[in-house]
Amino acid sequence: MNKTVCSDICRQYLRLHLAGEVGPITFARLIEHFGSIERVLAASRSHLRDVERVGAKTAESIAAGLRSDAWQEEVALAERLGVRILCREDDDFPRPLLNIPDPPICLYVLGELRREDALSVAIVGSRQASMYGLEQAQRFAELLTQAGLCVISGMARGVDQSAHLAALRMGGRTIAVLGCGLTHCYPPESVELRDRIAGCGAVVSELPLAAGPQAGNFPRRNRIIAGMSLGTLVVEAGQRSGALITARVANEYNREVFALPGRVDMLQAQGTNDLIRQGYAKLVTGLPDILDELGEVGELLSSAAGPAASTGGDSGAPTASAEPGTPAAIGQLTPVQKRIYEALTADPLHMEQLAAACDMPIGPLSAALTMLQIKGLIKQLPGNQFCRRS
Repeated sequence: MNKTVCSDICRQYLRLHLAGEVGPITFARLIEHFGSIERVLAASRSHLRDVERVGAKTAESIAAGLRSDAWQEEVALAERLGVRILCREDDDFPRPLLNIPDPPICLYVLGELRREDALSVAIVGSRQASMYGLEQAQRFAELLTQAGLCVISGMARGVDQSAHLAALRMGGRTIAVLGCGLTHCYPPESVELRDRIAGCGAVVSELPLAAGPQAGNFPRRNRIIAGMSLGTLVVEAGQRSGALITARVANEYNREVFALPGRVDMLQAQGTNDLIRQGYAKLVTGLPDILDELGEVGELLSSAAGPAASTGGDSGAPTASAEPGTPAAIGQLTPVQKRIYEALTADPLHMEQLAAACDMPIGPLSAALTMLQIKGLIKQLPGNQFCRRS
């Protein structure tokens, strides 16, 4: 592999990630209490018990896990499989996930994550989708790909796989988030699809490599789908569909939620129709309905997509742009992007401070920050902080 399987700082994160009883929330409490990952790893059982909601049993489990060499075996297995392991402090860790309250401690990646994958929309829906649902998942994936967006889904049967396959056919980027470790493939018959996605995007999971596809893993997986995306499109979903969990979490994360209306007599449409009726999702019938809700990002993508944004035809050649991170890129900034860029310096600034300085709501600010990162002009740091690139 051209890149390190696991960075030095990620190895420290991995030790805690593999220790028992440590999920994203407990991890955050440990870091907040001790101040750094190094101090957490050096903490005694008695000191671990001092952390909020970490009792004696959890402290013992953590301490035992930290004494284990399981992390070394995990790194060796990842290297054999061609998998990278990322932590929140790695440059390649998906920036959008740092903006959610419970980002993964570590993320396993088969394939390649790119900075421009921040421009993405999730497509989720029923495993028992109707022919109409499968066709619409394909249609929207094609339109989103033509507009320059990455398509994210969960590789499940039905809507998910239809969206992935359409993005692959269009030569676009697609990311699959799995509810099992990357030594497994779920559904088991999807090995070829998994490999194709890894070749044109990435297959990712927060679960240790050997973790099996247990039912409890999938709701956690859905938060990653929502967290990596600018918005989530629910194509078809019954009233108990896991896709509704993804939509609910996206709403909690202040991401856009879209829903395709369905026939009132179809079980697969009851969940999506409820989302629309209750005001949790915007009704969509075409790509412009999605781009309109993505603010400045949507405007730029709509301009690049041209007629394809409304007709679904070939988008043609994209508009020429400056090399990322160059003075020419600064010259191409929109007024909003320029205002944000000028408010930043080499010293980190928290998003809420930046919102106050620029007098902007968090939603439009987040979209503009994504574009500035793609242009290579700013970088995001842990703790939802931003600064100019040197």
